[in-house]
Amino acid sequence: MAITQLGPNQFRVSFSKRHPTTGAPLQLKRMASTKAEAQRILMTLPVEWERRHGKRTGGKMPLKELMEPYLHSLQQRDLSPHTIRNHELCLNLHVIKPWANRTLDSIMTDEIRLLVKEKLKDRSAHQQKNVLKFIRSFFNYATECGHIQRNPTPKIQFRIADKIKGVLNDEQIKLLLQKAREYNHPWAPVWEVACYTGMRSGELYALTHDSVDLDGGRIFVKRSWCKVSGINEYPKNKQDRVIPIAPALFPLLRDLKEKNRDSTFILPRLPDWDCGRQAEILKVFLLGLNLPLIRFHDLTASFCTSMLSKGVPTVQVMSIGGWSDLKTMTIYLRKAGINIKGATDILDFTPPQSGDVIPILRGSNG
Repeated sequence: MAITQLGPNQFRVSFSKRHPTTGAPLQLKRMASTKAEAQRILMTLPVEWERRHGKRTGGKMPLKELMEPYLHSLQQRDLSPHTIRNHELCLNLHVIKPWANRTLDSIMTDEIRLLVKEKLKDRSAHQQKNVLKFIRSFFNYATECGHIQRNPTPKIQFRIADKIKGVLNDEQIKLLLQKAREYNHPWAPVWEVACYTGMRSGELYALTHDSVDLDGGRIFVKRSWCKVSGINEYPKNKQDRVIPIAPALFPLLRDLKEKNRDSTFILPRLPDWDCGRQAEILKVFLLGLNLPLIRFHDLTASFCTSMLSKGVPTVQVMSIGGWSDLKTMTIYLRKAGINIKGATDILDFTPPQSGDVIPILRGSNG
């Protein structure tokens, strides 16, 4: 499956697959005048191929045969490799594997509801909701391609608590960073930069020397990293952002630039980081300090709530941290107590001191 641009307004769309009987490669080609049109055509070519050459057509296509074109359609939507991998793993585990020999038109709504509410009843509501989302997306694609007339995925209400994320307060952050430096912990510089910038693990891993402007007092967040796709040329929300460098962070950044000047990256390369064990390492260290066992990602939440509690405007915190969702910020605002600060100042239930005159309230009969 491919789209080739031949000219300013000329795109060639092609799809190739081997014949189920002869094994000979058979290709379909179409032309389009815009990239958007080409992408729409690309989604329909697998269906047309099946109608022409496949053993099964329409809703009789086995679920597993739709997986490859479905995953390719996710790539056309510019989803990250990590997100596409999550779709693939979830669908293979909960749909393709248990229903390996089933066709698209044989899946009933009640079966999907039973899968989510009964077979996954031990999973959290958040996990159940994600599984349902992936299943709905898969059958949406089957509907768009004309394999089935309607999406069998049911609508299910989930009670997901608006849980406040775990955070460290200022004193706990100070203790964490102080002890990490005292013990010369290999993760000490990573934790310190995380607490002072709010950057996420993948953004810290991908932070290069050219992104740290000490003279201008700025850090440019332009890249991220994950185990699946490696270095990506975009951070969270695929939008570059700028973080002002806190005065207390300058000495560490200068030291890191000097120590790691032969490396592209400013932070040390740690084997446990490569393996994705950053949360585990942090929790072990926090346990030894008798501090709350938060995740690595919660260092970002700690940074956010600390900034908000000190009166930094919400719009500035959102810009620095790369948040665009006000719902997420509402959680942090509640954790920092900004939206209720001073609300109880008007209350005073202190008993009157001796000698105070207590007014007598008389009833309507005087």
